[in-house]
Amino acid sequence: MSMTLRLTSEQDAALTRLARAWGTSKQQAAVRAIEDSDQKQRRVKFADIPTFKSDVSVQKMIADERGRLEDVLS
Repeated sequence: MSMTLRLTSEQDAALTRLARAWGTSKQQAAVRAIEDSDQKQRRVKFADIPTFKSDVSVQKMIADERGRLEDVLS
């Protein structure tokens, strides 16, 4: 399927940078950016799973680990 992609000059510049960074054509870079974005949207996040949201022990474990990491990093 073909389509015309209308971009602002800023968007075209960003696409050009992506294509150069990835060593691809602008068309291939656009496809890759779409596929990468789609994959990110499809990833399951723990917060999206009702069991993890309501499980107090899991929430406490996450809070404890977050606190430990904050202490280590500060």
